Amino acid sequence: MSAIGVQHIVVGARDFEAALRLYRDHLGLDLRRGPEAVPSGELALWGLSSSSFGATAVTLGSPTQEYGLIRLVSFGEQTGEPVRKDARPYDYSPKNLDFETRDLAQAYQTLSEVGYAFRSEPVVYEHDGHLIKEVQMIGPDGVNVVLLETESGSRLPFSPRGFAGVTQWVLTLGDMDRGVRLFSEGLGIPMAMHNRLAGPDIERMIGLPPGAGLDISILAGDTPFGRIELVHYEGVHSEDYTARARPPAAGMLQVGFAVNDLEPAIGRLASFGATLLCPPTELTDPVGRQRRAASVVDSSGLLIELWQR
Repeated sequence: MSAIGVQHIVVGARDFEAALRLYRDHLGLDLRRGPEAVPSGELALWGLSSSSFGATAVTLGSPTQEYGLIRLVSFGEQTGEPVRKDARPYDYSPKNLDFETRDLAQAYQTLSEVGYAFRSEPVVYEHDGHLIKEVQMIGPDGVNVVLLETESGSRLPFSPRGFAGVTQWVLTLGDMDRGVRLFSEGLGIPMAMHNRLAGPDIERMIGLPPGAGLDISILAGDTPFGRIELVHYEGVHSEDYTARARPPAAGMLQVGFAVNDLEPAIGRLASFGATLLCPPTELTDPVGRQRRAASVVDSSGLLIELWQR
């Protein structure tokens, strides 16, 4: 296996302090690194020049977490429009950050009381033989923050606020088969499960029209964090916003993977149509370690960072 899961997700913020309040203060994630000026090498990894752009960033996650970290970044006045501005719930792009919670009803009440908006009240459904309680919250810059209470979640290291994540990064896409092959064959992350969800509760929770549904594939290695959830919507016509998910936009941008074999991973992704954006170079990673890294852009427009493990 080359990669185990998503190492980190880059999230652009127009209001940096407002985004920090959600992830650090309300969800209880620790600051693993920063605040700091984003180094020029990391900007180059994102396809930006340090002579034209400046940025501030923090890395958030639990103290021992290696996967599913958030790299929250602000480009100040140069921050662009949200990736999902004017998008419908079923349009394609990086979409959700999933967090497990100990008590969904309490989380829903507490976050509602401090002013966060939700797409619906919590719903309960069956997924892969397990009961799931879920609610979708509208986070800063249109990031869809999904809160879940599951039977297996009790084994996770929860924050003092009762949350654990990011457990799953959700990418909505038009070609499920190609997406599965990109991450399973290109990065060596195995398929964990496949399911289809439909019905009035699902329509209400996500904001789908009547009769629509979603096809779901989950890819994951041996970690409860940074799993990949690929979603293809059925019964609707979706627009593709994936190419918007590039710095200095706001919202969910690119993802980073830790790989065993940097150059071979670049080659495998190239066989699926990815093009090299930044060649391998020595950089400081989101938690402060020196590692070799590179970046590619998938044919859909998704920017992918690769970090040598």
